[in-house]
Amino acid sequence: MLTFEHLSLDGGATPDEVRTYADLARNANRIAAGLVELGMEPGSASRS
Repeated sequence: MLTFEHLSLDGGATPDEVRTYADLARNANRIAAGLVELGMEPGSASRS
């Protein structure tokens, strides 16, 4: 379990987020799949 503490300007009204490593892995795979769909290949670098 990981807890992400929000540094917000709303006086603490935004709750912290708790995620598992499985959640992080799913999100990473989703982002990677989206980049591949856009033509990026594994091991290639993005342009800034």
